[in-house]
Parts: sequence; structure tokens; C-alpha cells
Amino acid sequence: MVLNDSGREDAFFLSKAGLFEDENASCNAPEIAFEKRVLENLDEFTRTPITRDYSRDSSSACDDSSCPGSFSSGRQSSLSSEQLPGFCGLKLGVAVSGGADSVSLLVSVASISRRFSMPLKVCTVNHRIRTNGDSEGDVLFVRRLCQKIREYGCNIELFEKQLGEGEVSALSKKRKCGEEEAARFLRYQAFEEFKALYSLDFVLLAHNADDNLETILMRFLQGSFSSGIRPVRDFYVRPLITITRKEIEDYLNKKNIPWRTDMTNFNQEYFRNRVRSSLVPFLNQNFEGWGASVLNGADRYRKDEEHFEAVCAELPEPVFRSPEKIAYERNAVSALDDALLSRLFYESFNKLGILSRVPYRRIQEVLAAFLKNNAFEIVMKDVTFGFDLSTVYVKKTENVATESYFFAIIEETGVYNFPFGGLSVEKAAADGKCNLKSEYFRVENVSFPFVVRSVCNSDCIKASDGSERRAKSILSSWHIPAEKRSLVPVVIELKENKNIVRAILGSVLCDGKNWIVGAD
Repeated sequence: MVLNDSGREDAFFLSKAGLFEDENASCNAPEIAFEKRVLENLDEFTRTPITRDYSRDSSSACDDSSCPGSFSSGRQSSLSSEQLPGFCGLKLGVAVSGGADSVSLLVSVASISRRFSMPLKVCTVNHRIRTNGDSEGDVLFVRRLCQKIREYGCNIELFEKQLGEGEVSALSKKRKCGEEEAARFLRYQAFEEFKALYSLDFVLLAHNADDNLETILMRFLQGSFSSGIRPVRDFYVRPLITITRKEIEDYLNKKNIPWRTDMTNFNQEYFRNRVRSSLVPFLNQNFEGWGASVLNGADRYRKDEEHFEAVCAELPEPVFRSPEKIAYERNAVSALDDALLSRLFYESFNKLGILSRVPYRRIQEVLAAFLKNNAFEIVMKDVTFGFDLSTVYVKKTENVATESYFFAIIEETGVYNFPFGGLSVEKAAADGKCNLKSEYFRVENVSFPFVVRSVCNSDCIKASDGSERRAKSILSSWHIPAEKRSLVPVVIELKENKNIVRAILGSVLCDGKNWIVGAD
């Protein structure tokens, strides 16, 4: 099939062939079986957030005794009120891109809505990021499909969200994320607008079983395990989450319904596309049944996650919150274990709309310092987080050119973790002094309290002739690239009247490149 074949699309929209099955269609017909599974999922998912047994045979068709009837009679259902699915009294919207997944969702839900005389709202978003008119072509396709469904007696209304030219690219630059992530952010904003406009109870999304597997694999390769895509989250419901991409395409082909194909699906620069085109086929060929096993494992993990989320609901409330910063009272969170404290950070990232991924190792650095330091901070391009004497906080980073920045005040002996590795602070012979040891350097007779932080270009350190040298010139002479200098630590003694730079420790990047000033 030619991708996005306008001739095939025109033939479909001009055709008088039935879009929905007639009322005498066999309940065992594949199309009816598909729509029945969508109905079952829709009914179950809109009642309560649930978990599913993914090990069951997903291809089984309904039998005559269990089938609730034809999905397309075009008449008011003859079922009693006790038999009507729970969602019949709800206001439902469907997000449709024009791709196979969302088209199958729209057609099957339209068939269900038509059967039970329910109105249906549809949302499509034009991101304006595809060339050759493809983005506009998708919107036109969805518009024509809604019109065709309307001709079959379905009460359907379309909401088109047109993003501004270059809006995705601008957000990508502003938030320092990829265009794919920026487009997703704007798309979900449009869905929220869609929900509010029609006072919807739920917005239906078209994620399927293959999407779920790919997401789990992606998270695993990025260093975390995931329970996958939730069937229900907030007001979003995913009725296709137990249905495979093959079953979706089979359903549309049986009904001779075309769909649009996003050409970026073949772009190997996107992580998901590489997983889909390379890793998944390899697993299918070499590990029979791996998909069901992974989904079952994710299902079990989801139950643990849901319990953990219930516990997290009791986490302390912020003492300060703005669009730029969230802070919690330090004493209130001091009793939390590492798992809960890390979840507090991640939830705060989400609440602030931080799109960039924060590596768990950065979280670990803060957790390791929490019980030992008075203050500790990690600064990244988009987010700064850590704690001071009174609060634990997360805030958006402003005007920071480095990739990562660290800061800690140390007042006692112990082992401390930093981006450059572990730092052992040991008692020295003289009172109030300590020795600092790491795999890269040793600094002796440092006075408490002192700071270990990332070097700044403006830092000055004493030379042997009594003059001062700027850190910028020292780092340049050591040939340390500007983008890596934030990893170089400095040690600063906190005196009453003056802060003294005792060491610039370039050996974390270059062997033997340290500038250490002897103790007074």
C-alpha cells in the first residue's frame, strides 16, 4: 500500500459501502469481536483504575451467549438499564491523529456510541511540523472521516486545534528538549482544552499493547523499570491497551478503512523507532512469548507501584509553591526513606513541568548527602534541587550554561558523594582540621566548615608569590573544555571575614592537575 495515498482515501470517502456492520452480522465476525473488546475495556476502565491479566488469549472472539448484541443497528439499544454499560451516562471525547491506532479507536467507539445513542466529541491537533502538507493532510482526513461517520447517524462533533507555525520548535528550544517531546507537551495541553470546552468526563487515547511493550523496553534501557502505560490516568482512558497493532490494522483492513502514516515513524533518530524496528523484531525472532512475560511482570509491578503511590499520597505538603519553585520543610521530610524522598523529587519535577530527564544518579547524590550536610545542591540545565538548613527544594534553573553544578557545606567527618566520586573527610592532627581524600586528590589540614562546589571562572586562588590567579586562566592552561569545567571541584574554607579558596582540583579530569594552597 502506498503511504498516505490520496486516491485510496478519496475512493473510501466516496464509497457507499457500509461503515458499520448491519444488525444481522455474526457476533463472531472479527470486526464485531474487536469492537466488543473495545466496549469491554471502555466499560471497565471508566469505572475504576484497574490492572489486567495480559496473559489471556487476546485474539479470542465472543460467543453468542456473551455478546451484548450488534454494534451497529443504528437503533436505541434494547438492553435493560441494568445491562447498559456504565459509560453510557458519561461525556466521552476521542483524540484522533489519523493513524491506524486512533482511526480504529474512533470507528469502534463511534459504532458503540451509535448503538447506545451517545454523542461523541473528537479532537485532532495540527502540529505543523511535517513537510509536504502531511500535517494538514492528517487534519483533512480526520475531518472527512468524522463527516462520513456523521452520515451514518452518529452524533459526532470535531474540535480542531491548530498550533502556530514554528510553535513546537520554539518550545523545544525554550525547554531544551526534542521536538517530539515538545509536540507531546502541546498536544496534551490541547487535550486539556478539549476536555474543558465540552466538559468531558474522559478523553480516549489510542495507545495499544505494542506501544506499551515499547515503553517498558525504553524505560528499561534508560535505567528504570516501568509498569508501562496505564489504562487509566487522570481523565485519560486507553481502550486499545490490550489490543495489538496487528489486530488494529486487521480490523481496519477488514472494513476497508484507510489511515494516515506519519513518516517520522521511520526516522531512526527517535529512540522509540529504533526499539520498534530493531529490538522488538529481534526479541520476537529469538525469544518466543517474551511480550506476554514482560506485560505480566509489568502488571505485577503496577500493583506494587499503586500501593507505593497510596503511601506517597501522605507525603508532606509544600511550605512554598510557585510556578518556578517547590519547597518542603526539611524537618517534615527528614524521616522519609530514600525511596519516598526520591519520589518527592520526581513528583516535584513533574509539577514544575520539567521535561528533561533527571538521571537517578543525581538523585542518589542528594540522598547520600541529606543526613550529613547542612546544604547540598545539584544544578542542571533545567532544574536545581537539593536542600538547605530549613527546606528541601526543587526549582527551575535560570541562566546556567553548564550541564551540572554541585554545592555542599561540610562541617564534620564522613564520606560524601559528588559527581566526581566519593570524598572521604577524615580528622587531621590539629583540632578543627581535616584531610580530604578521593581517588583523584588529597588536601590536608582543611578547616571546618568548608564548601565543596563546582569551580566558577571568577574564583581566585593564591599563587606562591602572593598574587592571585583566576580559575578561568588556570583551567585554560590545563586545557579543560569549557563544557566540562563544572565537574571540577573547588574547596573553600568559610572564615568569619573571608572565604578562602584552598584548592582547585582539576585531577578529576586531568591527571595531576591540582592547585592546592597550604593551610594558614
